[in-house]
Amino acid sequence: MTAKRNGTGKQEATNKRGRVDLARIDATTDADIARQIAEDPDTSPEWTDEMFASAVWVPPMTKVPIALRVAPDVLDFFRQDGPGYQSRMNAVLESYVREARARAPRAKRQKKTE
Repeated sequence: MTAKRNGTGKQEATNKRGRVDLARIDATTDADIARQIAEDPDTSPEWTDEMFASAVWVPPMTKVPIALRVAPDVLDFFRQDGPGYQSRMNAVLESYVREARARAPRAKRQKKTE
C-alpha cells in the first residue's frame, strides 16, 4: 500500500492496483481473519491476556544528532541503496560497538583520567 497526494495536498491510501476495496474489508468476518492468520506461517500467534499481563514497555532509544565527516566513497556506498542510508550507517556502527565490547574487557575501554 502506498500513499499519494491528491489535488488538495492531502494523502490518500491506495494499493498498487487502485483504490482500497472497502466493501470487501467490511464484509470480512472475524472467522475470515482467524482463518487468514492460521494459514499464514509468518503470523505470530494472537496475544492472550497472559501475554499482555507480562508485557513490559521498552521505550525506543533516541538518537543523538551529530555532524560526522566520512570519505566520499563511504557515503556513496551507503547512499546507493536509497533512503535510510543513515540508519544503515548506524547499524554498522552498532555492530562494531557490540563486537568491540565482546572482545575487549571493560577496564581497557575506560578512558584514562590521569
